[in-house]
Amino acid sequence: MKARIGRGLALLLTLTICVSFIAGCGSNTSQNGQQNSQQNSEDSGSSSSVTEGIDSIVRFGRDWPTYYDPGVGSSYTCSIAQTNIYDALVFANPDGSVSPHVAKEWTVSEDGTVYTFYLRDDVKFHTGNILTAHDVEYSFKRLMDIGQSVAYLYKDIYKDCRAVDDYTFEFTLNNAFGPFVNTLPRFFILEKALVEEHTDLTATTYGENGDYGTNWLLTHDAGSGPYKTVEFKLEEYLLGEKFDDYFLGWEEDAPQYFMLSNMNDPVAQRTAFANQELEISSDSLPQETYAEMEDLGGELAVRTGMGVWSILLNTKIAPTDDINFRKALAYAFDYDTVVNDILPGTDKVTGPVTEFLFGKNKDLEGYNFDMEIAREYLMKSKYADDPSQWVVTMSWCAEVPEQEKITLMFQAALQQLGITLEVTKKPF
Repeated sequence: MKARIGRGLALLLTLTICVSFIAGCGSNTSQNGQQNSQQNSEDSGSSSSVTEGIDSIVRFGRDWPTYYDPGVGSSYTCSIAQTNIYDALVFANPDGSVSPHVAKEWTVSEDGTVYTFYLRDDVKFHTGNILTAHDVEYSFKRLMDIGQSVAYLYKDIYKDCRAVDDYTFEFTLNNAFGPFVNTLPRFFILEKALVEEHTDLTATTYGENGDYGTNWLLTHDAGSGPYKTVEFKLEEYLLGEKFDDYFLGWEEDAPQYFMLSNMNDPVAQRTAFANQELEISSDSLPQETYAEMEDLGGELAVRTGMGVWSILLNTKIAPTDDINFRKALAYAFDYDTVVNDILPGTDKVTGPVTEFLFGKNKDLEGYNFDMEIAREYLMKSKYADDPSQWVVTMSWCAEVPEQEKITLMFQAALQQLGITLEVTKKPF
């Protein structure tokens, strides 16, 4: 089975995410799970009861994918679900490059504005129907009409797209855009006929396209990916089953099912793991929880991911509208403590783009923790003579306890400069 798991100065303080998870081998724990692959869930029990009797499953303890409709959702968990349920023209490799997927090959016009993709003719949707260029055209135009998910990637460069014939698809751009193909692993293909069949035309959200099937696609899928939806219970879990007719085939020991569960609490994940009801944990647990799960027989896997943990700054309001004030904050952040003590195994990056991604500027030196330089920039800011303005608000995610440690560390450092950091806790 092909691995499929995986979108002013806003990104000032950045750390490469350390994707840490525990992999265990548990058999599981209540309904058979052999339900209709497109069934809506209204009468199922808890996620553990749903998987009772299933002994070939991988369960992820993260959160439920709010919107796994490719035209709507773009969060991390939504992306995991989309990548397992749907297919794209190309597939992303760990080194940031892309490989042919639904598209066997492609050509680019001399001026870099026309991309022609030649599709495989053996890709089946979960309904059994063959994927064609007409589905690709419908999916991309739907994405742009809805204007959510990853539509922002194409908003300024997209001019038109069309199915030249059943297995030839063409994009036309307003201007040449070098990373265009590298963006396409995030563009997923839906079955046009199935979505149209379940489109509510009484709605007026998208004009003559009604609701574009968005309501039905909250809990059902129209994909061709390696897994098909068995059950999606909103705010609880997504259960997917292996699609036997997947065009890439399967390895012998590939799991029959996968589940994404709303399980962010560290105690809940540790308990589920101890009970053999969890195979892969969240990547944002406290380090002590990982240690406990290792003691229970789990394996701790650490790798550097393509994303970053970022502190986002509002560059339109005081005092972070001043570049020197922002630089003072950047130099007052203790990166080494984070990567060595709070999130051991992570790497410090020198900008918002990691080395794995196209466009990384390897000449950037980045910031270091230096309170003297921070004080110098603070004195250069337009708020240097008005300490009453030295107040910044920062929130941390309640489901990620390590963020509280980082926030409190930052608060203590800024206090030495006379800057007040007001801390708030927010739910995911």
